[in-house]
Order: sequence, then C-alpha cells, then structure tokens
Amino acid sequence: GGTGSGAAPVVAEAARACGALTVAVVTKPFGFEGRRRARQAVAALEELERAVDTLVVVSNDRLLSIVPPDAPLADAFLVADDVLRQGVVGVSEIIVKPGLINVVGVS
Repeated sequence: GGTGSGAAPVVAEAARACGALTVAVVTKPFGFEGRRRARQAVAALEELERAVDTLVVVSNDRLLSIVPPDAPLADAFLVADDVLRQGVVGVSEIIVKPGLINVVGVS
C-alpha cells in the first residue's frame, strides 16, 4: 500500500541485509479516508521505519492544496502519485549522480 504496508518492510530488510542503502517514499492517507485507515498507516510507517535507512513521508492532505477544489477524487490521487514519483526520482538522482551534494552511505 501507499503507506508502506504490505511487502515493503520485508523487501527493505532483505535489501539492507545485502548491504543496499534503503530509502522508502510513502504517503499518508487523505483525512477523508477515515481514522481506521490512518491508524493502519501509522502502524505500517512504524514497521517500515525500522526496516529502512531513510523514510520520506508525504501527507496526501498537504497535496490537496495544489489540487483545485472542484477536481475529481481520481485527480487528487493522480497528484499524490505524481508527487511520489518526483520524490523517488529526486532522491535517486541525489544518491546515484555525482555532483555537489556528497551522500554518505550508511554502514
């Protein structure tokens, strides 16, 4: 799931065991998705945080500020997906491409 539930912690632990730098980029549910979903997300984030080197959490509710109020619900989810994609690409480029930012791996 978007909150890092499912297989994400298992995959992250396996990657770390192989010596890989693990970075998770996840979303927190929209407020309108309900309290139960929010509680599930918090539990999943706590589990995932223990399994990765770095955890980047994006709040879907904060993303609503860039979605027009009359936009369909599907568009709000598309915005969330695109922001996640941009986050993953940005973090990947910082780690992989040589440049002005020196990224030190976790030992």
